[in-house]
Amino acid sequence: MIDYLPVYNLDAEENVLGSLLIDAGVWVLVQDILTAEDFYRDKNQWVWQACEKVGRSGKPINQILVAHELQNMDRLESCGGSAYLSNLIMNAVTSAHIEYYAEIVKRLSILRQLADAGQQIEELGQGDVSDVSETIDRAKGILGGVEAIAAPMSTGFVPMSEVVNKICGDDATKIEELFGNQGIIGLRTGYRAIDRIVGGLAPGSQTVIAARTRVGKSRMMGELARKIVERGHQVGIVSLEMTEGDLAWRMAYAHAGIDRAVLRTGLDTNQYTAFQIQEYKEQLLTSFYEVATWPIHVIDKGRMTLSHIRSSVRKLMAKHDPACIFVDHLRLIYDADKDEYRRVSKISWELKELAKEFVPVITLCQLNRETEKRGGKRPSITDLRGSGEIEENATNLILLYRPHMVEEDYKNDKVMRPLFESAKWSIEEALEIDIQKVREGDCNKRNLLRMEGCGRISDWR
Repeated sequence: MIDYLPVYNLDAEENVLGSLLIDAGVWVLVQDILTAEDFYRDKNQWVWQACEKVGRSGKPINQILVAHELQNMDRLESCGGSAYLSNLIMNAVTSAHIEYYAEIVKRLSILRQLADAGQQIEELGQGDVSDVSETIDRAKGILGGVEAIAAPMSTGFVPMSEVVNKICGDDATKIEELFGNQGIIGLRTGYRAIDRIVGGLAPGSQTVIAARTRVGKSRMMGELARKIVERGHQVGIVSLEMTEGDLAWRMAYAHAGIDRAVLRTGLDTNQYTAFQIQEYKEQLLTSFYEVATWPIHVIDKGRMTLSHIRSSVRKLMAKHDPACIFVDHLRLIYDADKDEYRRVSKISWELKELAKEFVPVITLCQLNRETEKRGGKRPSITDLRGSGEIEENATNLILLYRPHMVEEDYKNDKVMRPLFESAKWSIEEALEIDIQKVREGDCNKRNLLRMEGCGRISDWR
């Protein structure tokens, strides 16, 4: 391991602190740039901490209040007493250049932390590595931590002219896209009822699809994937509930239009002729061959961690550039935290960050049993299992509901009755979508999709 001498500039550190002591008004210029850890010398860290406590309390930063705070911290004598504060004031002379000195302190702090990160990565590379991908992801996480610290140095407010230029540019690309795609900007789901309200899956968005068990979340995922690839895109599926084989079977049955349960019953009771059986075989085989051509990429490893998912998505992006990622489902992602709320909050937040970094993420989620305890069986946002943070971190939130499963009809439903009666389908085929949250536009929109026995889902009309 290479030893290195840490880089620092004590004059810059002391000028920052001295400037604060002679002019409390400059605190707003540096409070979001520096932290105590950015100062190399211990006593300069303590003085900054005292200034920070005074400044964030709303009081003016000056020698008397900072000395008092240092005394409360039991650090006044350790840093040289009031004499050291007086020396800082004498050496600063003017506070006009505090931002310049603060940038020096921050830059050198980042370089020190970068050197430390390099040593940590070197240790990773020299250790017993059983999973290279996991190790690379940890190394990127270490560098990402340094990058996050450096963010205040490299980012800031962006002028609106620059924002608008990204949207319009020289050829008004986004405007053309809006009018050329019937008001949709982003990735189409293929369902009019969803696209009309959500407006497409925008870059950086996380769409949560939630329902109770057996309602059809996984089927919805498969059908969304099919519709997206039919538009010329690729997709990735992180399947934590079903194996890749189960997923392929479901897609093949739906694509062939064969009801799996009906076929199984017919075969078991010898209802089919040899000709019918051969016909079903050919339909399924043809369907499998066609499904095989779809640019869908599946990973179904058990107990996947967020780190593993991120690493897998990063590799997929490098090789195939998918338009979106499906995760089935949220609560099956492994995390060591035993606290349910913290665990689910962390996972939902990380999936949101995954969407911001790569492509739109469609996350499937279980609802709890509260719908079964209530008089009405219709689900609501409060039924999200594990954490309200799921709602907070979702860009779009869609609840699925099968009215026939709880013996509900729409005779007295003013919203759904006209829609239901406008089509010829039965209540058993009704899949209600309740869009509870959307980035832009009206939420609390209920609509119907048609779910056939084969698993194929289509617009109601």
